Amino acid sequence: MDILNCQLINVGGRPYRVAGSAVAQHPARNKFSPVSYTAENDEEYDLDESSSFDVQQEDSQYVIRLAYDPEVFPHIIGQKGRTKLKVEQDTGASITIPMKTSTAPPGSREADVIVRAQTQAAAVSAATSLELLIENVLNSNKLEYSHFVSTPLNSIATQSAFERFKASILADSKASAAQIEESIFVSSKQLHFTVMMLKLYSEQKRHLAKQTLHSLLPVVQDIMQHQPIQVRLKGLEYMNDHPSAMHVAYLGVQDPVDQAGSVQKLQQLCTAMVDAHADAGLLLSRDERDVKLHATVLNTRHRQRARAKQSDTQSVDTSEAHQRNSQYDRSPFDG
Repeated sequence: MDILNCQLINVGGRPYRVAGSAVAQHPARNKFSPVSYTAENDEEYDLDESSSFDVQQEDSQYVIRLAYDPEVFPHIIGQKGRTKLKVEQDTGASITIPMKTSTAPPGSREADVIVRAQTQAAAVSAATSLELLIENVLNSNKLEYSHFVSTPLNSIATQSAFERFKASILADSKASAAQIEESIFVSSKQLHFTVMMLKLYSEQKRHLAKQTLHSLLPVVQDIMQHQPIQVRLKGLEYMNDHPSAMHVAYLGVQDPVDQAGSVQKLQQLCTAMVDAHADAGLLLSRDERDVKLHATVLNTRHRQRARAKQSDTQSVDTSEAHQRNSQYDRSPFDG
């Protein structure tokens, strides 16, 4: 392992190198994004007072409570309980996980994963192993993104314009043959720019995300100067596909004719939000990148089938729609 060029993660107030990982500098933001890795700690853990775990002593045992959402529990347990058992065997600690039938709300003490050990070092070692394990899971595709930060685009005027745009596409005689149906369109009430995607599987992480957003208020005021930002939604574009076999379509973003620099201001706001969440440890390294401003209007993942039980993401042919709407213009939009 190249110890000078590998990913670092912070667990319990300590930085850890991730074995088998490497990082490459991102050209756009001078940040780093990781390639795949395994969360295997390559540094020996020496207990000292710098650990940020809240270690409590109950009777003759040392106890650490870790607040995770129930979605995380199966990954701690592992197949037939092997993952949990290995951590217990390696550290000498015991791990108690709430039952599936527990009605305790996330964030309450009854919903905590509890680590118990005869020594403080063993308790901290087990808690560190669990944190490393969860970091690995979060950086994989085993857990979906739970939250996203967005800028809404749902003014009444914009909703009306979008409904007319959608109706014009659906009214085309070729729409049905091209597999274009109403269910694959985004709701006009939910039009937005996505700023970032987050995996927040604990009450602490969600609270930190709220604090991070609130802390950005001075930055927002400085960029906006107490004036709304107007942008122009123009041009139907498609993402990573050919228009004849497309899954996602979106509207591009431009400056209004009389307001140069509006998109740049919005981009500055998005960059500030991404940087703040990355600095707070809330953003996956792979998501630390420039925000591509776009308003998704169509996604085949939303397709509804009366009989289908599994996701139907059949592509659609938007060649005609793209040709007719490549210069679609919704201007201006007050953000």
